[in-house]
Amino acid sequence: MPRIDYQLVAPYRLIPDGTGGLITRPCLAVVVTGPHGQVDIVAHVDSGSYYVVFDGQIAEAIGLNLANGEYKELGPPTGVVPARLHDVTMEVEGYRFPCRAAFTEVPIRRGCLLGRAGFFNLWQIGFREAISELYLSPDPLALDLIPGFVQQG
Repeated sequence: MPRIDYQLVAPYRLIPDGTGGLITRPCLAVVVTGPHGQVDIVAHVDSGSYYVVFDGQIAEAIGLNLANGEYKELGPPTGVVPARLHDVTMEVEGYRFPCRAAFTEVPIRRGCLLGRAGFFNLWQIGFREAISELYLSPDPLALDLIPGFVQQG
């Protein structure tokens, strides 16, 4: 059986649950950079999201014109969310990498979701729900094949 020795361990974070309480979820600190700025945000690691998704207000803060992106309809269980795809640079746990991310045209409750395309495809990820820990290692294939996926020194 294959074995992964993860490089990073991140405890789940307490976040608002939308009803006035708190809940633990796998989250990571992310820096997203656009043509004219960067934003630090806490992002939810979400295997149910296909894209990396940001609230559209972040697009303006990093110098993107939201309307200029490729239109996509994101389909969460609660309905369709219109979004625009843009190329950005992200930094997570000391690694910088290019990412084609979706920026929503309507506000979303969670400011950022780290989804399969743009995040999971670059990392080896493990969850231990019983002890609320997230495990990460850069995928060795991504380090070799994705231009711009580099560890910050």
